[in-house]
Amino acid sequence: MGRIVVLACLVALAVPVSGGAAGGRDVRAIRGLLQQQLTLLKQGKFRQSYTLTTPSFRSHCPYPRFLRQAREARRRLGPSAQVDRVRVDFKTRRRALVEYRVLKNGKLFMWVRFSRGDRYAKLGTRWYDDYDQLKC
Repeated sequence: MGRIVVLACLVALAVPVSGGAAGGRDVRAIRGLLQQQLTLLKQGKFRQSYTLTTPSFRSHCPYPRFLRQAREARRRLGPSAQVDRVRVDFKTRRRALVEYRVLKNGKLFMWVRFSRGDRYAKLGTRWYDDYDQLKC
């Protein structure tokens, strides 16, 4: 019985909050992008992280400003930062809001709620970070 409950929870995590997108594939892509961004941040690969944003984001957030904020985020988060409890709310087939927790040393550092407007956009076949009220 316990395995069924765990399996049901894992399946629930893989299903999008709202319909209209490619389901699990898009959810996995967005989660993967979020993890990739955190990995690049921790490695100090800021230029690569910047390329994971939409052209719209880059037009409103020049790289020097992004770089300053990314360096500060890296300093504050440290090498042990993790992201978990990622949830995706698809507004359209190509737009989504993302909610997640950021952990530092295994403890809650920040909870990014849907209300914060962390948006992702699908351009072509790939998802990109579109807008984040915490940056730029």
